[in-house]
Amino acid sequence: MAGRHKIEIDYELLERLCEIQCSDAEIAAVLGISIDTITRRKQDDEQFADIYNKGKDTGKMRLRRKMYENATIKGNTVMQIWLSKQYLSMSDKHENVVSMNGKMSLSYMTDEEIVNELSNLVGKAGHPEG
Repeated sequence: MAGRHKIEIDYELLERLCEIQCSDAEIAAVLGISIDTITRRKQDDEQFADIYNKGKDTGKMRLRRKMYENATIKGNTVMQIWLSKQYLSMSDKHENVVSMNGKMSLSYMTDEEIVNELSNLVGKAGHPEG
């Protein structure tokens, strides 16, 4: 009993689609195959998996290079801030636990917001309503 014939895949097109970070659903639609075929091929077909992974990695590397160029060569401040948060673990927000009426709630506030909120709470505590 013969099984189904192996679907021919354009590996050059696969690699280009992976480079631009297409989803498996998008790749399947363009190649005219099912998502299940992509999933199986990534697991069972070493050539397919290598081309798929190489394309994804190449695309990420190109994007990372452009982001880095925007931050360093072009001086894009937004990109500099974003990259510093991603790769240097920098942040402009602090996670604080605030207790109000015995209930704990998480709040993401800047230092200035925390100072203002604490001032308001201290002011209310010094002047009880009555």
